[in-house]
Amino acid sequence: MINDSSTSAAYEVAIVGAGPAGSACAALLGRAGLRVLLCDKASFPRPKICGETVNPRCWDVFDALGVADEVERSIHNRIAAISVTDKKGREVRVEVGKRGGRCFFSMGRDVLDHILVRSAQSTGVEFRDGTTVTRVAWDGCWRIEVRNGKAGEKSSVTAGYLVGADGRNSTIAGHLATRREISERGTRPSSDSDRVGVQWHAFLHPEIAGALHMYLFDAGYCGLVAVDGRHTNVSMVTRPELASLATADFRRFLERTLWSNPVAAARFLDLNPVGKIVKTSPINPRCNPFDHPHATLIGDASQTVEPFTGEGIRYALEDGIAAARRLISERNGMDAGAARMNSRFRVNRVFSPVLRNPTIRDGLISLGARFPTLSRWVVGTVIPGVGGKPHNNES
Repeated sequence: MINDSSTSAAYEVAIVGAGPAGSACAALLGRAGLRVLLCDKASFPRPKICGETVNPRCWDVFDALGVADEVERSIHNRIAAISVTDKKGREVRVEVGKRGGRCFFSMGRDVLDHILVRSAQSTGVEFRDGTTVTRVAWDGCWRIEVRNGKAGEKSSVTAGYLVGADGRNSTIAGHLATRREISERGTRPSSDSDRVGVQWHAFLHPEIAGALHMYLFDAGYCGLVAVDGRHTNVSMVTRPELASLATADFRRFLERTLWSNPVAAARFLDLNPVGKIVKTSPINPRCNPFDHPHATLIGDASQTVEPFTGEGIRYALEDGIAAARRLISERNGMDAGAARMNSRFRVNRVFSPVLRNPTIRDGLISLGARFPTLSRWVVGTVIPGVGGKPHNNES
């Protein structure tokens, strides 16, 4: 909770990480009149590894933040269908309608996150990009040491409450972890099921427009979607040894991953990167435990999700909103009421183990191809507005 020391600290709340979770949280806190610092180690606007699809449920948050019109004007690709194809050429295609007149769409994270940051700034939030947190310590208030990446200058700030919104490899989560948790992480053996995310942009492919295409292969899966009218986002989850080939031998990397699906190999001969290939891990869903009365973790810093579901942005936004409402209620001496968001793992507990088992995964695709109603129901658990006549194909 926000305690009395917040009145003497420079900021009542410091939020580290200016992605959807951090920016949404900051915007609501700023609107409530709190003194808020929002910082991020990257310089904005910046690209971010992500599938870059935005669930229609996010429109409720965009409305709450007052950015819906700006988001609408910035959309270049509306997604009308989702297609999943396995190695045997079996395709399940489900049409996606609108939810309350609002579409499922894709958008570069550099664009979306910049919109959300400006929304927070408009409420009086101080934003510092290019700012890396090097140390945090609690002694009645948070003392946060930062380094400005542009000038290399070091400084410190104080805050009554700390929010870690700095992603799946959260620095703040590491600071908040207990010694026991750190020890367990260090002794936990790596697993053959560990996976790495690989993402890049290629020039727009004519097969891509208007749909999200997913391709399954033995070593993982890959999604392709148009993002800005000029580029295709290629996002892949695969094994670490294959991910390392992405920058060492790109053609070999594709042959061992996406092109091992013959349908994808026939359709996408040119996926050369425009810009950098980026990688991230871990991909397996996990929770970062912590215990501090004057700090919290939100978004991927708290709990990561299976990328296949495409719900990461939605969960981050909703988690940021929920955290802000809790803090505002506590500051006003009211019952916080908002429970932590644990619902994200209901879907991921199913999707994640299935996606790591090619036999079960391909069997479900075969089942979905035979029973289109089942396909629509499964997709509908993740994406609202599913409807229309599904298409399926077995070759």
